[in-house]
Amino acid sequence: MKISGICILLFLGNFSANSQAVQKNKIKIGAGISLALPVYNLDISTTGGGVDVLLQYGLSRSVNLTGDVGFTGLPGKGVYPSTAIIPIRLGLRYFPVPKIYIAGKAGLGHYTILKASASYTAYAAGAGYMISKKFDASCYYDGFTNNNSSFGYIAIRAGYQF
Repeated sequence: MKISGICILLFLGNFSANSQAVQKNKIKIGAGISLALPVYNLDISTTGGGVDVLLQYGLSRSVNLTGDVGFTGLPGKGVYPSTAIIPIRLGLRYFPVPKIYIAGKAGLGHYTILKASASYTAYAAGAGYMISKKFDASCYYDGFTNNNSSFGYIAIRAGYQF
C-alpha cells in the first residue's frame, strides 16, 4: 500500500512540471521507433516495426503542429511476402494537461508488397505521455484507405526530441 501511494504521488507530482514538447513559436525535430501490431485487413502480416522522423512547431502552450515521415515493415505470415508502408503526414498534438497529449495526423501513405504498390490516404489517432523534455511514449491507430481497400495497425512508439 505504501509503495502504491508513493507511486501515485510521484505520478501526480509530474503534472506540476511544464514538460510540453515544444515552446510556442519554436521548432523541434525528433525520431522514434515503433512496434506495429496488424489489426485490420492485414491478415497475411505479423507484428513488425518502424522508424520515423517527427517535426513539431509550437502553436501555443498546449498545441503543436506536427509533420512526420516514417517507414513501417510488416513481415509476412508463412509464405506470404513482407509489406512496407511509408506515411507522410501533418497533424496536431494537443496537451489537455502537462505531459499528456492526444494527437491526430492525416496525409499520404505508400504501400508496397512484392513489386506492387499503391497510394493511400493515411490517418492516425492516438495519445501519449511526455516522460521528460526529450522522451515520450505513445500508442495510436494508423489507418490507410483508398478506393479499393483499407487497412490499419496499432503502433506503440518511443520517441526522442533532439
